[in-house]
Amino acid sequence: MSSLQSASPGPKRPGNTLRKWLTSPVRRLSQGSSVKKPAGGKHKKTAREEGRKSFDMGPSDPSHTDDITEERGGSKEGTLCKSSSGMQSGGEEELDEETHTPLPPRMEIIKDPSAQDDKSLEPGPYPRFPSLTPPDQSPPTEKDYVKDMGIVVEGFMKTMEESGVPEDMKGKDKMVFGNIHQIYDWHRDFFVGELEKCLEDHQLLPQLFIKHARRLHMYVVYCQNKPKSEFIVAEYDKYFEGIQQDIQSRLTISDFLIKPIQRITKYQLLLKDFLKYSTKAGIDCEQIEKAVDLMSQVPKLCNDMMNLGRLQGFEGKLTSQGKLLQQETFFVTEQDGGVLSRSKERRVFLFEQIVIFSELLRKGSSTPGYLFKKSIKVSFLGLDDAGDSDPCRLVLWHRGSAERYTLQAANTEVKQLWVEHIQEVLDAQSNFLT
Repeated sequence: MSSLQSASPGPKRPGNTLRKWLTSPVRRLSQGSSVKKPAGGKHKKTAREEGRKSFDMGPSDPSHTDDITEERGGSKEGTLCKSSSGMQSGGEEELDEETHTPLPPRMEIIKDPSAQDDKSLEPGPYPRFPSLTPPDQSPPTEKDYVKDMGIVVEGFMKTMEESGVPEDMKGKDKMVFGNIHQIYDWHRDFFVGELEKCLEDHQLLPQLFIKHARRLHMYVVYCQNKPKSEFIVAEYDKYFEGIQQDIQSRLTISDFLIKPIQRITKYQLLLKDFLKYSTKAGIDCEQIEKAVDLMSQVPKLCNDMMNLGRLQGFEGKLTSQGKLLQQETFFVTEQDGGVLSRSKERRVFLFEQIVIFSELLRKGSSTPGYLFKKSIKVSFLGLDDAGDSDPCRLVLWHRGSAERYTLQAANTEVKQLWVEHIQEVLDAQSNFLT
């Protein structure tokens, strides 16, 4: 994930991006169109404002629009290399000091951020921060995010507690929300205030994320529960639609429950932007780089946990298989003795103690599922990188049996990464036994 950037119409004060990221910009454009004020200068309340009037948690930008995106359960698959055998892949407003400054022209999304002209960025005691995204794609602010979480906790959860849930739903209702109450309390009572302190002293920003990186792993716990939550919400969709109407919310329960997953990816964008312009300003970036690394790991762990939560049919305990090291989609050919199967698409999970092969369900869906098919314990695992025959192929086999699995990767980078991780696991086990 890389942050989209926009050009600035003129010099900006240090930390302007952080301030605009934390509090609502005065000028916010709706997705794909300009916002026009109604005649007479009166602002007509939106359905969202009307629906949230009983959950007002502080001033916020009235033109705020939610950026609802689909949850991505896995990474994009690249084009598979051809094998030598012929096998192929099938808040709070901040008033501008110069209100007469015109809006910048509409920005085009750039594919390569490094291709942007940065000649105007001169070294100085502090970096000059551009916007994190083009104006029409402004991310929700921290205060808006807390307000949304408040609607879940004080709206949906409280209403369900007071009015009761269907008899056959009892025991499942807690699984719908996971630990979202914990996330809401921490952001409301602590994190918003700490981010505001960073506006006065920018050097506090990386240390804030370094210090609380472990605390932010509560998002990993949330994502691990998310697949179960999705199933229950789909099963009782009419019930949740009724709750939505009762609290007069324009957004559905699913719209709100995806927001923590969207939010945890935003922090690394802020830190990467901070790192880029701190580097250009000649500031020591060791702590910023550490913060970027930590906050890049958390979204990956979240994605891993969501995919594991969608794995069905595995009879053992996944939590007993050690750390999840890698997961990827391969085209796999199985061989047992002299019988060779045709190539099949498989999602493969590499743990410290086991390799699991699974079939992809609901292909093309934003919420895919995985059905367990095969596994090899690391204690019986053998590896052949098959580099001479195909740069994108590796072979795993079950020692003590005739089972062999030929994995065709999307590219040489994926193949090499897996070979390295598997070899490290095998070496660690060998050292443990000797």
